[in-house]
Amino acid sequence: REELAKAEAAVICVMPFDDVRPDRALHVQLTLLHTLFPDARAYLDLSRLKVLPAGWVRLAAESAVAPQGDYLYTLRLSGDETHDQIWMTTQGLSCCGLRELEIWDATKENYQQYADFLCFAAERILLRGTVDDAGMPFTVLRRADGEPVVCTWLPAAEAAADYPDSDPGADVIRRDMLGDSYDERTGA
Repeated sequence: REELAKAEAAVICVMPFDDVRPDRALHVQLTLLHTLFPDARAYLDLSRLKVLPAGWVRLAAESAVAPQGDYLYTLRLSGDETHDQIWMTTQGLSCCGLRELEIWDATKENYQQYADFLCFAAERILLRGTVDDAGMPFTVLRRADGEPVVCTWLPAAEAAADYPDSDPGADVIRRDMLGDSYDERTGA
């Protein structure tokens, strides 16, 4: 951490990922960064707001296998002391040409189940390389008894209309962080 604080320079790399095989695109990006800057102390991934340790980048770059899909995104959970609700969103899917996903109704009691579900949905979308149209259900996983667990999404502005002003859910936290606009590349 101290070494990063003393850094005298930074290099920014912007590289859109192939929406068919974003894991390979990430692998190429990591390989290029490590090749160009082998003495870097760390790499900041702005699309996921994540610091990647130099040792991990070196191992990933030197590997013949691309990193797993869950390295392509991060989950962001936001809440505060005054609300029970937690706003959850993926970060990083948009650089793969995909829609970021959000959950607005998680609470401090059940957020772990929602986080797991959001990860399963994100990984399913990454495997497929596409997000179905709004309102169209897709299977995220199957329970032990074989029954499917399905997911669907709505544009964020449309989802916000379902929340009455008297009970805005986690949308109030979302608005506090992002303002009143709804990005068309996100789905709730």
